[in-house]
Amino acid sequence: MKTRAMEIDCSADKVLKTLLDFENYPNWSGFKSAKVIESNSQLGASTVEFEIVTSGITDKLTLGIASSNNNVVWKLRQSEHLSELSGEFRISALSESSCLVEYNLVVNFKNPIFNLMKKNIEDQMTQKVLQRLADAAKTA
Repeated sequence: MKTRAMEIDCSADKVLKTLLDFENYPNWSGFKSAKVIESNSQLGASTVEFEIVTSGITDKLTLGIASSNNNVVWKLRQSEHLSELSGEFRISALSESSCLVEYNLVVNFKNPIFNLMKKNIEDQMTQKVLQRLADAAKTA
């Protein structure tokens, strides 16, 4: 598991709203597309299908996503190339206009060759996603 944290110059509510706006993910997250398959606002749970294209590999990921108390947690339900993808964003307000976002990520591939690079991939993913999240929340 890779854990990385970043202070973001936006309110915790604005960052949380950005994270829960799944259909807008292609504009900032690196996903090519995002489609909400199922949503239950009372439980704060959704099932979302994402398409990603990276390094010539295309994959459709189905994630179960839940949110509560400024936390967003997800777990892989289906993927062609991944055997595990789970993560969590923990958002802590520092002031009315800034927050600390902690991002925990676990990635495992079905192809064992890719798992040799797993730590590097997790490191790059957490860094890029936090920076893109900060930029997206500031412009939302």
